[in-house]
Amino acid sequence: MRRRRQFLVAVSVVTLLVAACSDDDMGDTASSVLDDAQDAAGSVADQAADAAGEVASDAAEVAVRNVAASAGASEFDKAGSPIDGDLTCETDASGGADAIKVTCSGSTTSGGAAEMTGTTSEAPGASVTEIKGEFVGTVDGSESFRVDHLGA
Repeated sequence: MRRRRQFLVAVSVVTLLVAACSDDDMGDTASSVLDDAQDAAGSVADQAADAAGEVASDAAEVAVRNVAASAGASEFDKAGSPIDGDLTCETDASGGADAIKVTCSGSTTSGGAAEMTGTTSEAPGASVTEIKGEFVGTVDGSESFRVDHLGA
């Protein structure tokens, strides 16, 4: 008998608890959980898109830096001021992948200070040996060449 009374009390408590959670509350809870999951998924997607953009920007900078170092040295050579060793180039893609700023420096075989500056006018990748844009090379501050593409 005592067990039966405990059972009936437990069933009554459970019934009251279930009744206290109306269908509206359960719907609200499910909706809230769904909203939270959607917000989290959106946040993860945004972070992934940002990371992908950074990777693409970094890859574009590397491509421009490599082409500029090699092709810039060739332009100095054509202008009669061959480079001693390699040009050292830095890039800045903050203007977008189709407007990457590049600055290269080095020394000529005669000891002159060589510098090339410019900005690409297209996203790199169409060619791994050429970039389009405006580029100016100077030796000891005097213009040595001005071209609208580097390479190829």
